[in-house]
Amino acid sequence: LLTVIRFSIDCPFEDVRRSFTELLEKLKMTRMPVYTPVRALPSFFISASQTPPFLDDADAEEANYGASRASAPSSEGSTSAPTQLKRNRSSSGANAHIRRLIVDTFLTYGRISHNFRVLSFFPGYMERFHKFYSAIVRNPSGPLPQTWRYYIGIMAAAQHSCQYLVSLLQLEFLQAGGDPAWIDGIAYAPGKLRRLVSLNTILAHQPWRLTPAHIGALVKADADEETENWSMGEIVHAIVLLSTFHGLASFALSCGLVPELDTLGGTEELDDVIVPSAGAEDEEAMAEEQAEDAAGEVLQQDLDEGIEGLGVSLAPNEQQELESHTVELFSRLRLAQDGDEPSEEAADEPAKEEEEEEEEEIEEDKCSGDRPSNAFEDIRLNPVIDDMARFLHPPIELRHVDFDVKSEEYSVFRLQDYCWEDHGVELVDQFLRGVGDLLDEEFKEALTITDFSFSTQAALLDTWPLRQAIWYYVLRLAGLAHDDYDYAQVNRFLNRRLKQYVKKVACYPEELDARDFVHFGFVLRAEEKCHINLLVSVARKQAELVYGL
Repeated sequence: LLTVIRFSIDCPFEDVRRSFTELLEKLKMTRMPVYTPVRALPSFFISASQTPPFLDDADAEEANYGASRASAPSSEGSTSAPTQLKRNRSSSGANAHIRRLIVDTFLTYGRISHNFRVLSFFPGYMERFHKFYSAIVRNPSGPLPQTWRYYIGIMAAAQHSCQYLVSLLQLEFLQAGGDPAWIDGIAYAPGKLRRLVSLNTILAHQPWRLTPAHIGALVKADADEETENWSMGEIVHAIVLLSTFHGLASFALSCGLVPELDTLGGTEELDDVIVPSAGAEDEEAMAEEQAEDAAGEVLQQDLDEGIEGLGVSLAPNEQQELESHTVELFSRLRLAQDGDEPSEEAADEPAKEEEEEEEEEIEEDKCSGDRPSNAFEDIRLNPVIDDMARFLHPPIELRHVDFDVKSEEYSVFRLQDYCWEDHGVELVDQFLRGVGDLLDEEFKEALTITDFSFSTQAALLDTWPLRQAIWYYVLRLAGLAHDDYDYAQVNRFLNRRLKQYVKKVACYPEELDARDFVHFGFVLRAEEKCHINLLVSVARKQAELVYGL
């Protein structure tokens, strides 16, 4: 029944959705209880009007949504053609390419997950991620069994209490033939998997503390536990999986992904049963019920038309502040594009500048007296229903602590000493053929996505400096520094509020809520906010891979 409900909402074929919707109506008339999705959209944060459509009729006509920007300048340092974000959603043939991606994803996974639904904002990245994910999770070849891959994903997502991913991966684990007993917790999984707990925790929260000793402990076990030894190929596969699902947890939580309808947390209580009327009293009762349903639809429509569809509004002074910051950033990006950058004193050492930045006192919210209320405070955002602790190891208590540039236990990792394109790609490809190249393509695509616009401005604008500042700021939070990058640009293009948001997405995404998504630091479209979330999540994944490999 849950699959029928899911197909009535999330199937990319309109005729199939319509047929299953009609079937559900018939089931209701026969007193069959039907569950209600907690939200019939992929995200708690994104309204219906801003949610990427299925583009049912896109096969009939190829949309020309990028022609007007074909002559726009390419991003500095870009290694591939930029991917368009915008689509003409008023056109019946919005984009046949995106449509084919959606259909291909549906035929591959049997669903369009809410993750892929939001990723359809970025078709180029979606295509590359689909290939990469299939290679490391679904491809039968590889050092680790498929059920282990899903379970490692559960372990990784549980580090950030990401109900969306944990629920979906548990379902896929069981569908792949996994042992149901393992779902009871890590204590019921094989000892070899339990030995990954320490690696999982360190990578998720303080990857700079990972040492060769941690890897050595996996390669060589005690004499009576030789069957639990990990090969280097298995370790590389596990590190790629852990970093991927840590990054996905950041993306899922920052985009407010709703649990899939057929997984834990995806449905509300049972619908009231609609009974065929047999008399005037029954007809009157049904009319009242329909009136209540209509009122609920109006309420939901009002909710969707509000900021990000959550009834979370901005106080006038907050809105003015965001608009002011947006205009200022637009001006700085325009100056950078025209090559007329004002002179700024760059920091001598990235580490020193970041140290000063981290030591800055966080400003208090001065508009607390004028803080807007959330009209829907009881709405469940990123609900945590599972006992996530059962997938973690109780004795290991390690949460995020800011990287300390003064620490005597570790030091700043200079990226010129380790080139991902050379060392990382080669090592991954050695054990997972082709995956290193797929990862590299994914990183480059995430960084070069652009539609040469910003906020509501219609003028062509290259946002490369902003994207680059976000990327390097995330790496810097993990203790990675690149001598070729001027870290003064981070403070130039990221205001305090956006830096706070980026840090939360990268380091402790489980604390995100709807207000974070609305109070973003700038006035941005939903797809632009999702792009920033994507940049942070993918940069975080790269940071973990650099330390892990």
